[in-house]
This record gives sequence, C-alpha cells and structure tokens, in this order.
Amino acid sequence: MTLKKKLQVFISSTYKDLIPERQAAVEAILTARHIPAGMELFSAGNESQAEVVRRWIDESDVYMLMLLPSTLFTFFSLPIPPGNIPADCTCLLFV
Repeated sequence: MTLKKKLQVFISSTYKDLIPERQAAVEAILTARHIPAGMELFSAGNESQAEVVRRWIDESDVYMLMLLPSTLFTFFSLPIPPGNIPADCTCLLFV
C-alpha cells in the first residue's frame, strides 16, 4: 500500500465577503484528505502576526489566494476588463 502525502493548503482571502467560499474551500481540502490552514486558526502568542503568517505560508505546500474580481485587479494594479468578469465571481490563484 502506498501512502499519499497530505498537503497543507494555506487559504488566504479577504474575509467577510468570502466566508461561504472559504468554508467551501476548507471542506473540499478536508474531503481530499489534506490539511487546511488560514489566519482564523492562529492563536495569540509572542510572535508578531506577520511572522506567524509568514512561517505558516512557508510551511504550507500550497498557497490559495481567493479574491473578488474588483480586489484582484486592484491588488495587481491591472485594468479591469469591461464586462468580462461578473462582479460576484470568486477568482482563485494557486502558488
């Protein structure tokens, strides 16, 4: 029997506007028997939040960034294509 490696997937997104999408991503990751990770799992400690986030990202196998199109184009300073992407569509970027 061969063992499959479990991947740790760090989920990053704006939070309040993508709660259902984040939950769906967590459920899909768990269904695939992988390990979801994200900011909501952090506990307060001595390290700065930026240090903790950087360490969790570095220790993850996959970085999933979920953005709404308006945030995506603002984040990457791209021109917004007229009418091509629905405003409520969730964009996923995997690194």
